Amino acid sequence: MRGWHIVIAKLRSVVFRGRREADLGEEVQFHLDRETERLVAAGIDPHHARLQARRSFGGVEVVKEESRDSRGTALVEHLVRDTRQAARRLRRDWRFTLAAIAILGLGIGVNAAIFSVINAVLFRPQAVVSPDTLVDIYQNAPGGAPTGSSYAAYLDMASYTEIFASSAVTFIPHPVTYADGGPPRQAIAENTSAGYRTTLGLRPALGRWFTEAEDATNAPPVVVLGYRAWATRFASDPAVIGRIIRIDGVPVTVVGVGPANHAGSMNFGAHADFWMPLRTLVTLNAVPPRVFERGISEPAFMVKARLRPGVTVAQAQAAMTTLGSRLAREFPKEDLKAGISVFAWRDVRIHPQLDVILAGFATALLAIVGLVLAIACSNLATLLLVRGAARVKEVSVRLAVGATRAQLVRHLLTESVLLALAGGAAGCVLAWWTMRWLSTLDLPVVVDFSLDLRVLGFALALSLVTGILFGLAPALHSTRIELWQTLRDDGEVRASGRRWFSLKNSLVVFQVAVSVFLLAATGLALQMVAAGRAQRVGYAVDGVAMLQTDARYVVNTPADQPRLFEQLLTRVRAIPGVQAAVLTRGLPMDVNGLRIAIDGAADGSTQNAEAASLWAGPGFFETLQIPILYGRALDERDREGGARAAVVNEGMARRYFGTANAIGRRFRVEPGEGQWMTIVGVARDTWTNDLGDIVDPVPYLFYRPIEQWNVMPTTVVARTALGEAPLVRAMQVEMRRVNERLPVLTAKTMRQLLEDSLQVGQGMAAFFTGLGVLGLTLAGIGLYAVIAFAVARRSREIGIRIALGAGSQQVVWSVAREVTALVGVGTAVGLALWLVAVLAMRVAPVRTSGVANIQLYQPEVDPLAMATIAAFTALVGLAAAYVPARRAARMDPLVALRHY
Repeated sequence: MRGWHIVIAKLRSVVFRGRREADLGEEVQFHLDRETERLVAAGIDPHHARLQARRSFGGVEVVKEESRDSRGTALVEHLVRDTRQAARRLRRDWRFTLAAIAILGLGIGVNAAIFSVINAVLFRPQAVVSPDTLVDIYQNAPGGAPTGSSYAAYLDMASYTEIFASSAVTFIPHPVTYADGGPPRQAIAENTSAGYRTTLGLRPALGRWFTEAEDATNAPPVVVLGYRAWATRFASDPAVIGRIIRIDGVPVTVVGVGPANHAGSMNFGAHADFWMPLRTLVTLNAVPPRVFERGISEPAFMVKARLRPGVTVAQAQAAMTTLGSRLAREFPKEDLKAGISVFAWRDVRIHPQLDVILAGFATALLAIVGLVLAIACSNLATLLLVRGAARVKEVSVRLAVGATRAQLVRHLLTESVLLALAGGAAGCVLAWWTMRWLSTLDLPVVVDFSLDLRVLGFALALSLVTGILFGLAPALHSTRIELWQTLRDDGEVRASGRRWFSLKNSLVVFQVAVSVFLLAATGLALQMVAAGRAQRVGYAVDGVAMLQTDARYVVNTPADQPRLFEQLLTRVRAIPGVQAAVLTRGLPMDVNGLRIAIDGAADGSTQNAEAASLWAGPGFFETLQIPILYGRALDERDREGGARAAVVNEGMARRYFGTANAIGRRFRVEPGEGQWMTIVGVARDTWTNDLGDIVDPVPYLFYRPIEQWNVMPTTVVARTALGEAPLVRAMQVEMRRVNERLPVLTAKTMRQLLEDSLQVGQGMAAFFTGLGVLGLTLAGIGLYAVIAFAVARRSREIGIRIALGAGSQQVVWSVAREVTALVGVGTAVGLALWLVAVLAMRVAPVRTSGVANIQLYQPEVDPLAMATIAAFTALVGLAAAYVPARRAARMDPLVALRHY
């Protein structure tokens, strides 16, 4: 207890410092008065008695300082005093203070904003009941990495009731369209089992959850609204319960609203708009019924389970290892034969494999924006160095009157920390505004980007590290002076020569180099976009337009939907100027990967064979002008009931059949679809419709006839000799003539579709441009400070030169020479670093994956871009040096030499 009393007493000394000081002053005065009275009583006159009492007592302030030290709070009191003095000093020098806060606010704000996004995705788990007993379960891929699970395997996992108190299975969140009395809108849906609510411990905010009976085949479809969707899309209407809405054209009854604190099955805050029973997937025609079979080609189910009391994750893993071995024995053809993995729910955000990728991406992103913070910090250090040099007389006087160097360093460091904290507060405001703006964007996934304590703590840590780390060197440098030089009448340090390689100059070179590197990264992003636009994709672009709709919103009978599309196709073909038109599903050249088996291959030789699939109707290759190299295109012969046919691209033929002419060879989607497809044609390789895909642009691709697989079309693609933009409008007119209630889901040209795929590259270019320009602006501020200080310090030298007849051009060149050197060295270093990065990307090896040759984009060394960056950097340097050089050229030599 005595220790607590000491701590409390020290806290009182700090908090009630004014009262403590008053008590200390009264106590000292009491001792002086008693001693004075004693001396007066001894016969000494009062005046000499007071003087003798003070001499015998000692220095009053020394005694007070010793008393303060005895409290054990001297350091805190010194910090408080330094903070007050620093705040007064910064308030007096408000221009410098505002500039420093703005610089640090930009640097810390950018980092806090990026960290807020990363925090929302990777570090902010959802609120669930008893998270320590919740686990995620995955079947492993043949290589051993966790993947999805089959529905049949989930049923086997759920049977371990001695391990799991409850379990649930969810399908991968997927986009849907819905209509509630208006035009269809986009949304995200999750299909789950009825046990999802029990396993996660959810309480619906309104209504109820769906039951097991409603998760049966052919059961009337029902839906639970996400809380955010209910609030934003349905205006928090409590009467929504029992309402029938259409999801992907199918009437669905609303039975409940999910809890406010639960976003979805993914543990990173991505909000689902709808939860529906698993079997509704088939009703909505989102997946074929075979997806619930054991041998699906791509297990797309995610399993969650609640451990029974006393059961550990290790015990659950042991049980699932046993189950994995049993499934491999009992189902040698259907099972993946790679085991089952169990993860604690807290250890997974999206998926174990995706989490690793996201963590690496987040690290790289923080490192990139950290360069901007490094520029801001070095800029602050530059300003502090210049400011410290201007305060050399003040520091000298303080040292002369008895202040120690440690005290001055502490005082200067306090100023830099205060600046950093103020900059951190400004950065938090900037990050908050950025997150508010980001929340207003129509993103495909809704994530809560709000600032929380973790983000604020990150900003506080950055501020403290910035203030201490980048304020220490200027503080040490500013207090390392010679008193005999600085205490002269002018207070300046004179040196026989100027060192070019000084700390200030080095910081400026660093800022310029990093800014140039970021601007060069902008050049890479722009180069990628330009390469995408210039790429010969292998199919027609000019004159091609598309119109996507969903007949289920106007036709309830599935048999009537093909007739509706045939009418639309006939009308589109009749539009003047249309040369060809075709029906397909989805957007043209929008592919999805599948596992396949090759007929005649040795056992196991194609165990991991993969290829991308695309639906094509008769006339597809003619419409998109994709050449057939061998055999024929898909045509009217390839209808339901006939032999399954397919066209493969040349890359797939060479990869899996060893020759470009693979006519007559067979393959099938494996496992689950059973029937073999015979190759009737080989087409030229093409890109997908994603020009921004630098990893997998030209997949191994096969085309399947849409009529033969009884797949419902969604899109009409047409090619015209006239303009494609008028064709888009004409196609919409014809669609309204077929049925005015048909919704327009997509109406654009092929060029617009390809341009949309470049948005990632364009976003990267804008991101790096913003960082580079911001960094170069900060570097320009630092350069201005250094040059302005150099001009002020050389005022006498410049005055002498002018007095001796030097012209204004000579004076300007003497200033610009230093700017040229600093900017030139910084630009050279930045471009050299960029060349190293480009060469490293160019020598990256090519490796073969299941669906394509994977190779990172290989950038070209662009001399024009490098020259442009160098010229832009030089302009910034000249702009920063303009005012100091102009001031030097107009300097009055009489004023400059007045105190010489």
